[in-house]
Amino acid sequence: MMERNQINLYQHLKSVAIMLQPDETGDDFLPGSEQLMDWLARYDNWFKESVGINDGDRPYTLYNREVSLFGADLLSVPDKLKGLAAASIEKGYAISFTVDIVDLYRQFDVVQSLSRASLLSSLGIIIDNIDILAEHTALADFMEEIVNLRLPVGLIGPVSLLRKHQMLSLDTMNATDITIYPSMGATSAETPLMPNSPVNKCANRIQLYIDNDGHMYPCLGMLGLKDYAMGHIEDEISETALSGGHYKLNLPQLMNKGPDLATATKPRQRLTTLPWICEQHRAELLEHA
Repeated sequence: MMERNQINLYQHLKSVAIMLQPDETGDDFLPGSEQLMDWLARYDNWFKESVGINDGDRPYTLYNREVSLFGADLLSVPDKLKGLAAASIEKGYAISFTVDIVDLYRQFDVVQSLSRASLLSSLGIIIDNIDILAEHTALADFMEEIVNLRLPVGLIGPVSLLRKHQMLSLDTMNATDITIYPSMGATSAETPLMPNSPVNKCANRIQLYIDNDGHMYPCLGMLGLKDYAMGHIEDEISETALSGGHYKLNLPQLMNKGPDLATATKPRQRLTTLPWICEQHRAELLEHA
């Protein structure tokens, strides 16, 4: 069983977000789908044993665990995507995708098929390219198709784009389970200065992330910084930082207090769509790598 302080931390790592991209053949993902499904089975067993879930319990109900898949061209390998979704649900996870709105439109049949097979729990839609989509289809009609999936939907991006295309006044938008997650947008010129009190605890941002190379990280802001990986999906989980092994950063401190930022009082322009604190922490980690 985990010690109490581990439970307080690793309850935030009960869900996993996996960054996927098609491999060179276009027939599978990076990381490979079989590799990921093997890891997911081992991770599921480790988590259940660690927190004392007995056979027959429903870990999704008890712990609200989720597998979130995101990345460029996520929908372009539908067979492998279906396999990953089925494996996740079999283990008691909810399953969500985050996709670009243009990609969603082009491969909507993939999402429809997974939804009809009960292999999709929710859908995140990045709206940065909604102007491009508006040139090819009626947005109101496409939004109705999305709503007909009968899934919780999150729209991620600048609210100004929704206003521009009168999306906020659609009856469809106001009569269903749609959540708006405002952001600057990847190409936005709006780059506000850092806030006056920018340092907040990371408890609401900590989650297990896996990058294209199979390395595991405790938050999105560290994704790809291999010096700060908690381990790799090919490692025995008992030998990774998930099980309390050595890690370069103090995760309980990050969770409870946030990072110690050397430049926390110096205003600077935003460079990414990450939360300010995550962007600044990543920059400082790269500087000292």
